[in-house]
Amino acid sequence: MKNLYPSSIRSKLILLGALAFLPVVLLTVFTSWHLRKLEIAGAGEGMAKILDFAILHEEEVIRGTHRNLSVLAEVPIVRKGGNQSDEFLARFLRSSPVYANFGVARLDGQIVNSAVPLKKPVNISDRLYFKEALRTRSFSVGQYQMGRITGTPVINFGYPLLDQQGNATGVVFAALNLSLVTQFESLIDVQTPKNSTYVKLDSNGAVLTSYPEAQSFGRGNLLERSLFEIISQEKKGTSQAVGADGVERLYLFSPFHGPLNRNEGYALLGIPTEELFTEVNRKLVVELAALAVIGVLFLAVVWLGGDSLIVRPVGALVDATKRLAGGDLTARLDQQAQDQEG
Repeated sequence: MKNLYPSSIRSKLILLGALAFLPVVLLTVFTSWHLRKLEIAGAGEGMAKILDFAILHEEEVIRGTHRNLSVLAEVPIVRKGGNQSDEFLARFLRSSPVYANFGVARLDGQIVNSAVPLKKPVNISDRLYFKEALRTRSFSVGQYQMGRITGTPVINFGYPLLDQQGNATGVVFAALNLSLVTQFESLIDVQTPKNSTYVKLDSNGAVLTSYPEAQSFGRGNLLERSLFEIISQEKKGTSQAVGADGVERLYLFSPFHGPLNRNEGYALLGIPTEELFTEVNRKLVVELAALAVIGVLFLAVVWLGGDSLIVRPVGALVDATKRLAGGDLTARLDQQAQDQEG
């Protein structure tokens, strides 16, 4: 009869009541997890829009650069060279802030004119954009590099200078300032929670562009290294980490192949987890709090109702059984207990 003691019965009733609530709690937690997955999927859709915008923006930058260089290639002062050409290119640069430099190089690659004053002789005969402009006799797009004149990350473009017979006499070039190319502020602010970041990496993990600019991860940063190891292995997916600014973010990454980077790179969108899951976490807290209140009330009813309906009658039955076992043949249940036992 050990398991029929009132204290044991009460414990089992409480346990039974708690188990009745367990599926509801598990369902609530699962729903919250599913909502988190939906939030991540929504963030992925936002990133897709950003990447589409990035490609369109780069195409527009290329078209604009093509127009600028084709115009410069026909300007007599630029074709003639000399100090007047440097001054003209400098004025043109001041009116085009997304560029880091404009210049002219001879057929041997030696730069003879530059909007940014040369501190020493510079030769670009090894640069892809220079060689392609001469080979194709048309507009060419270079690769990400550190500018030899500006010392800043740039992508260069070339356009051939042709004489009346169509022979190349040199190359006019433009250096695009990558730190100013990425104008995603309005799109990121609309498509993602505040304090989000956008970074574009080349195939080796070097940061090409970053928004906001102060959020540039910088090659060699421990976070950037660890993230790039995951990115280079998985190619596309998500990873959660704490940024250099101490903010925990969910990073969505995807391959990115745009007009300005012929070699495949990666785009990285970081969204603060606190912002991304604010509503989901709020709903989970509210629902769990409501369940806790209901659960306490339910267990109180089980405790009080079980005490009068089950525990006391069973206790009386146990006592009567013990008395009969002890030889008391007059032992019987009281009338209330008999009524409750049926």
